[in-house]
Amino acid sequence: MSTPNYRAPLTYPVTEPKARFGLSGPSSNIPTFGIAGAAGAVALLVLVAGLIWVAATGQAPPTRHPTVFAGSLVLEDYRPLTVVDLATGAVTVQLESVDAEVGAPGYYDVQAVPVAGGTMLVNRETGMFNMLGNDDYVLGPTSTGISLGPLKGSRTAAGFADGPDAYIVRYGPRTTVSLVAPSTVEAGAQAVDQKRHRSVHALGALNLYRQAAPGARAAAVVDGSLWILVRGRGTCSVVSVRPSPKAPQGLSETTLRTWAATSCASAAVEAAGRGGALARPGTVQLWAPAAHGHWQPEPGQPDPGQPDLVRVPATKGATQFLPVAGAGPRFWFLVRGPSGWSLLGAATDGELTGPLPLKDLGPRARPAPPALSGASIYTLDQAAAGQPTIWQISTMTGRMRPVPGVAQYPAKGVTEKATFQGVQVLVNGPRVVVNNPGSLLAVVLFTDGSHKPVVIDKSTAVVVSAAGPGDVNVKATKK
Repeated sequence: MSTPNYRAPLTYPVTEPKARFGLSGPSSNIPTFGIAGAAGAVALLVLVAGLIWVAATGQAPPTRHPTVFAGSLVLEDYRPLTVVDLATGAVTVQLESVDAEVGAPGYYDVQAVPVAGGTMLVNRETGMFNMLGNDDYVLGPTSTGISLGPLKGSRTAAGFADGPDAYIVRYGPRTTVSLVAPSTVEAGAQAVDQKRHRSVHALGALNLYRQAAPGARAAAVVDGSLWILVRGRGTCSVVSVRPSPKAPQGLSETTLRTWAATSCASAAVEAAGRGGALARPGTVQLWAPAAHGHWQPEPGQPDPGQPDLVRVPATKGATQFLPVAGAGPRFWFLVRGPSGWSLLGAATDGELTGPLPLKDLGPRARPAPPALSGASIYTLDQAAAGQPTIWQISTMTGRMRPVPGVAQYPAKGVTEKATFQGVQVLVNGPRVVVNNPGSLLAVVLFTDGSHKPVVIDKSTAVVVSAAGPGDVNVKATKK
């Protein structure tokens, strides 16, 4: 059923039907100049910046951006974030000052969300955001970000890609959802450059007035809508948030399913193609794409998004479901049970695969969020001692084997002692990147067989400023 829409009590003003967000950073009274004066000031600043840069590095600033393959990915890290060229598996650059671009206290506090046309940068604590273009330089305000305004009790934030756009969720006693676009970020940069008002348009915003379950398993973008698990009094619900021109701030919410539960911890949502799935102990509910392209029925019309309930008795004792990234056309979940982990697949017509036992993942294993490429699923156990095995799992049999050529996550040396928390398993077509933010090395897998696995040293990349090649913080060599 539909729930009422509320005007989000955020601090930024609202222009119907789009929300407006304030740019971060303190306001300053900057004196204005005429055209000639402004041109002279800019020239002087450029000259001074160039002299400072040359003095610091001994080299002139680069005259062009480095060439980055369109299929590149930005890896999260405790150090400057690394860009990987997926054509060759080589590192291209490390992006210095990315944390400053979203007002984060450190690099690991920056979430890099791959979107069509670039990478959305999200502050994991506040939700402040910015964006890297295809050339991996920020499109928005440099040395600052765009703020969503204060939210009482907010603890964390996360971004979820929707084509070129991204939903940003802030978690706390109440949850806010914002839909932002590249145009939002570019408008922020223009506002700063032109010294105009310090607010910009976004595609929409919504206050759920309820507490959302955090984590990637609890949210997915399905056919342009954000599906998110939210908690109620003794219940858990799947709520769909989608763009709506009739909503006060551009987003509306619809409750797709509610069930009795003390928490949402044992459920997960997943997208595959234009369909969505909800996995919970003993059942999988499948939504086929709506005939007219959205999930909320028109008044007086039957609900085309009515889910098919598929019973899975073998998962009644499940305590956790992990959705598999890159799934399609089937849905895939890793399922944690009393005796260990298994693999469950479901087609949109209700046909099931498994559960297939995963013999090398015991009940204490903590698989990294898995990813599918070809007919195999890739993950590793974050709780394993030492350098964990990188697993390749067959979707037909559940058979597990170490990835040929790189059986274990590599270490740069015997003295490197990294913890494996927050491991990324990223998929982009026939490329899978396994990245541990705490390690100096990462692994690129070529699932089409075009190359052998490539071990990359993130520390060898040239360090540049994410603000652009003219920034005085650009480094020609790593310290």
